[in-house]
Amino acid sequence: MVEKIQYEDDKLKICAPDSLQFIVDDIVSYFYKQYEKVFKFYHLKSYSKYQINLFDDIDKFRSFVINDLRNGNNTLPDYAVGTYDKGMCNQLVELRKDKHGVYALKDNKNEYISDKVYIRRISTPIHELIHIIYLNNCAHGNSKLRAVWFDEGLAQNLSGEYDYLEQDFNEFVKFYNRVVRKLN
Repeated sequence: MVEKIQYEDDKLKICAPDSLQFIVDDIVSYFYKQYEKVFKFYHLKSYSKYQINLFDDIDKFRSFVINDLRNGNNTLPDYAVGTYDKGMCNQLVELRKDKHGVYALKDNKNEYISDKVYIRRISTPIHELIHIIYLNNCAHGNSKLRAVWFDEGLAQNLSGEYDYLEQDFNEFVKFYNRVVRKLN
């Protein structure tokens, strides 16, 4: 079961427990920062409203994905902390209580995460949307037609989660557009 709505507009809906309210604004800002880049790449003018479900508990995350979205079919790898089932982003955001009892974003060793890891957390929803768009528009909804290496690389680059790849991405877009023009 998803938590309450923490943010909603005409393009985006974010459901999360109150403990994750602190990251919602950053996700929204980051999403809209990358949104136009993604839509320009795919030559899209619009897309259906995108729902992001955030979880602060691994058991709730796994239960929602396995039972509510996959009808009890446990095909979720143990390492998974994000999925794009049913056209939604479902993401675990790891929290730990600090010595004052305040929740903080920490890794599984109970250490505060770095800025690079934080960027990866707030970029996950746009990363998952890129997979959804790729699956629906390039693989025609058939996951067996998905070129995993290409889809994953595209999601990592377009999402900006690895910002040092920006120059490589710009070169890739030039190449991609040349290929698309030749095919049309």
